[in-house]
Amino acid sequence: MATERQVQELIARCVSIAVFYHNGEMTPKARASMASEFRTVAAELKRGGLSRGATEGRILRPLEAELIARYGTEAGRGLYVEVLKGFEEPAVPLLCPAAR
Repeated sequence: MATERQVQELIARCVSIAVFYHNGEMTPKARASMASEFRTVAAELKRGGLSRGATEGRILRPLEAELIARYGTEAGRGLYVEVLKGFEEPAVPLLCPAAR
C-alpha cells in the first residue's frame, strides 16, 4: 500500500462503500454489513503493512474529510463513525485511541 495511487483508490473504495450504505436504509443489518466491508478493507491495510499512524493520516483523515464534504458536518461525521466501527474490530486494531 505504498503508492499514492493505491492510497487514492482505497479512499475511493471506502467512500463508495459509505455512499452506498448512506443512500440506503441504515438498518441494523445494513450497519453490520457496512462494518464487515470496512473490516475487510482494514484487514487488507494490515496485510499491506500500513501502520496505525499511516492508516489514520493517509486513509482515515482524507476519508472523513470527503464524507464531510459530501454530506455536511453532522451527517458526514455520523457516517464516519459507522466507518470506524469496521476499523476498530479486535482482529484489525488499526484505529488510534484518540479517534474513538
